[in-house]
Formats: sequence, structure tokens, C-alpha cells
Amino acid sequence: MSKRRNVFLLSGPENGDKKEFIRSLIAGAEKAGGAPPDRHRFYAFETPAREVVALLRNGTLFAPHVLIELHAAEEIKKKDELEALVEYIESPSDAATLVLVTDETESRVSKKIVTAVPPDNKKTFWEMFDNQKAAWVTAYLKRRGARIEAGAAEFLLELVENYTDDLAAECDKLALFFVDGAIITVDDIERYIYHTKEENVFTLFDDIAAGEFSDALEKLQTILLGAGGHPVQILAGIIWQIRRLYDLVELVHANTPVRDAMTKLNIRGKRNQATYSAALKRYDRTAVRGILAAAAECDAFLRTNRPALHAAALHNFVYRTMIRHGEPAATPAP
Repeated sequence: MSKRRNVFLLSGPENGDKKEFIRSLIAGAEKAGGAPPDRHRFYAFETPAREVVALLRNGTLFAPHVLIELHAAEEIKKKDELEALVEYIESPSDAATLVLVTDETESRVSKKIVTAVPPDNKKTFWEMFDNQKAAWVTAYLKRRGARIEAGAAEFLLELVENYTDDLAAECDKLALFFVDGAIITVDDIERYIYHTKEENVFTLFDDIAAGEFSDALEKLQTILLGAGGHPVQILAGIIWQIRRLYDLVELVHANTPVRDAMTKLNIRGKRNQATYSAALKRYDRTAVRGILAAAAECDAFLRTNRPALHAAALHNFVYRTMIRHGEPAATPAP
């Protein structure tokens, strides 16, 4: 077996499956060493690769093995950082495991890193297909002694980020209330998930729909500072809801009654329907089209500029959405 067996590159947006894979590496290291490994998590935009390599080389006095997760691997671009990391990958420590992690595709990571990691140790974790998600929720809850209506499963998927770790966390909450074969309905989802969840892209969209600009900025900042506050993913969650609003606007413009349009688009739950009704009144067809264009520009900016600028870009997008209704900011006269 290659000496590089303890270096991995995990790419793709499905963080739940990544965590499961990392847990398996931890269990393997503990079984081999007789004790849990010394674990560390770093982010490439905060911690230089040279510091990570030094820790991998030096090990620790408190555990037989060191396991390091280095996230945002796509941010490793400087020549000296790349050289230090590639040199380590080609001759790693037997007493350490390095897990390079990115939420992007493998192609966004430096080719030097990708080439150095053994082919068998490069794994991509994709989000489930849409037609698999409801079945996953149903099966997960069934294992915990609860059942869920098909419509309720779809509604849950609308409210929660569709990655397995996020879905599992919310399903675990539901399972606390519905055991012994109880059936979870749409109203139950609204009662136990919508009203109790932490700030996320859905509660942020509530404020965007209602025109509560100050509250929207405050929630955006809370999400950015919280766990999983990845700017690209935050924007993607907002875009998903705006596209849905656009579909609703188009149906209503074609003289479809609002209630029928919501049913056709599977907009379920009284609170969720109230949010889209408010947005429908506040943003017309022209505004929603402009907002989608602004979102595309913001997404391109986030993917091509350094992380230090991301928060400001998202704040500007919310301003352009809510205050300018998609129109670019006014340019001062010369």
C-alpha cells in the first residue's frame, strides 16, 4: 500500500457524508493506535499550510496519532504553501492523517495538490438527487420510530438545507416528539421546525419578503457568524427561494389564483404561504427578474474574490434586493 494512504482529499457539497467518512478515519486510527487520535481542524484562509505541516511532522505527546482536517483547500494558492503541502503529501508521517476538505469541486483545488493525493484517496460527495431526498427523510424517521406524510417530508425539505447532516439534525428533533409510529403532518413540521429553528436562509427570506431590512441584515450577520455560514451556500439558499417566488409571480401573472399557484409549486404550511404572499405583494415581475440578475452577479463575485470581501458582498446583495428591488445602486452625479 502507498505510504500516502493517510492523506485524503474530500470535495463536494455533501458535508454529512464527509463527516461520516472522517468519523470512519477517526475510528480506524483509534483502533490501530489503541487510543483516540489528537484531532485538529484548520481553515486554509486562516492557518498557513506550513503550520499544518509542522504539526503533522511533529505529532503530539498526548496521543499515538494526529488527525488534521484542513478545510477550504481551494484557498491554498501561494507557491510556498503549495510546495510545503505537496512535499508533505509525497512523504507523509506514519503517525498522522491529513484530510483536505473543500465544499467546491475537485477542479477548484490546485492541480499540484490533486495530482499529489493518491487516486483512491480522492473522494467527491454530491448532494442527493431531488427524487431521493423525501425517501431518505422517511427512512431516517422510520428508523427512529416515527412516520411522516409525503407532503410533510416535502415541506421539511423546503425548510432545511438538503444535506444529510442538516436533515438528520432536524429529523432527530422531530423524533423526540413523534414516537411509537406517530404520523408527522405538514402542521407538525410548521409547529416543531419552522418556529424553533435557528436563523438560516429561510428565516432570512421571511424578512426579505416582509421588507424588514434591518432585521434581514441582522439575521444575515448571525448566519455568517454561525456554524456552516458559507457565503456561497447562503446565497444559494436565497436564490432557490427567489426562483420559487419568480415561478409564483409568473403563474399569478398568467391569471392563476394565488392559492392554486402555491399548490402547484408545493408551497405548503400557513407560515410558509404567508411569507410568499408577502413577497408577492412587495416584488413585481421586473423586481424579481432584477433580483435574480443581482444574485447571479453576487454569486460570480463570491466565487472569484477573496473571503474577506464576501460578507460585504452579501450585505450589498440584500440592500440591492430590498431597497433597490434588483436595480443597481445609483451612481452619484459627477
